[in-house]
Amino acid sequence: MKRKFNAWRRYMQCRARALMYRYTGMAPPAKVCAADDWIVWRPALGSIKPLDPPEWVTVPARQVLGSRDEMTKYLDGLSESRRNGVERLFFGHADYTIAEGRMIHMKDAFIFGRDVAVVTSDGDYNLEDLGTLRFADPGRSDSAAYEGYLPRPKKLAGTLGVLAFGACSGNYYHFLIDCLPKLRHLEMSGASIDRYYAPYRYEFNRQLFQLMGLPASRIVPARELSHVTADDVYVPQPLENPRPADMRYLFETMSRQSWSKTDGQPEGLVYISRANARVRRVLNESEVISALTRRGFQCVQLEGMPLVQQIQLFQQAKTIVAPHGAGLANMVFAPPGATVVEIGTVHRPLPFFQRLSAVCGHQFAWFVASSQQLSAEEAHMVVDVKQLESDLVSLSQPIPNSSSIRIAA
Repeated sequence: MKRKFNAWRRYMQCRARALMYRYTGMAPPAKVCAADDWIVWRPALGSIKPLDPPEWVTVPARQVLGSRDEMTKYLDGLSESRRNGVERLFFGHADYTIAEGRMIHMKDAFIFGRDVAVVTSDGDYNLEDLGTLRFADPGRSDSAAYEGYLPRPKKLAGTLGVLAFGACSGNYYHFLIDCLPKLRHLEMSGASIDRYYAPYRYEFNRQLFQLMGLPASRIVPARELSHVTADDVYVPQPLENPRPADMRYLFETMSRQSWSKTDGQPEGLVYISRANARVRRVLNESEVISALTRRGFQCVQLEGMPLVQQIQLFQQAKTIVAPHGAGLANMVFAPPGATVVEIGTVHRPLPFFQRLSAVCGHQFAWFVASSQQLSAEEAHMVVDVKQLESDLVSLSQPIPNSSSIRIAA
């Protein structure tokens, strides 16, 4: 009932907003195209500058630890075709390609919304490869669609760099891995940026921008109804997978800070708790923490911890253990060679952290816990503590990372 009420309320808000902006705002773009096509048509209003070459990243198969019984039971319940795909996720390589890094420069473009729509200066085209926001058919309303007219745009003098994109808004992993590296791309382009259109809703957004040297006065918050235009708009090509040079940029930027803790040999042992999370909690976490504390681990909850302290913690980390969650993205601040153990379930064998570990030069292992399923992908976990302790001992002699990176032909 509550879901239906919220959907009805959002629909009515969309209708009221559409009526109001019809008289005070701007018509939405009626067409979509890719940035390349539009620049071919209107070269005087835009350009594309290559930055990074395309790359092929080879990611070694993960070390699978934990409950083999859990994996066997799950695989036995799948159809043959489905099983083959899942086994590749469990035991196979997680290789991926990275497209050429590019900077798109546009004159007088419009930037709209939290999920971002990049609209050409004539208002006709939504450049669909530069944002995730779409202009919906009447009656449709979801987070990636917008119905009706747009609010009147605010004109900004000077240059605007666009960092926001889709899930970057409210997810720490995507903000850190997909959004912040665009600062490197803007630097590489040689553009002098006056303001940045960026996520700014959460405390981690504000703290990380401050640590990157960007004051609040230079941030244009990307909100649901934000609508701005500028003389010169620079949009880095959106990122789909972690680029090695981008992760080095994050690590080295924080290593240069006066408060950095990268001196000396990293010896820290860190366990990240998700005790306050809605999903993917470790139900027997008190036992896990007790065992890990005896082994010298520092057990932390990252929520509420100042980001400087978080970064310092990972800069000194030799081993990182954590349930699957955004906090593991902090491995980018750990010196290459750390051991990363992701605790997960057979219902969510995603390769995000396997890939990120390889790019950062870390040793990665996936520890399978027993699951208390909540949905098709989500579950709480029960960890076999003795098995975890045994597996951590086996990992104490680091295996040389066999990931490799080569430029695509």
